[in-house]
Amino acid sequence: MSTMKTEIVRARIEPEIKADAEQVLEQIGMSMADAIRLFVTQVARRQEFPIELRVTARKPQD
Repeated sequence: MSTMKTEIVRARIEPEIKADAEQVLEQIGMSMADAIRLFVTQVARRQEFPIELRVTARKPQD
């Protein structure tokens, strides 16, 4: 059974990042909306952030 998608999620993002992501997603046949929907669905189902995040060491600034 399919449920109606009635909620809207909005986010601001740099145009270059959006364009780069859209190019990658297009290559795998996925829209930006599909990718966001997939991400949020995984957060809800796993009850955790679905991507491993790491902090990389930064060089001290001169």
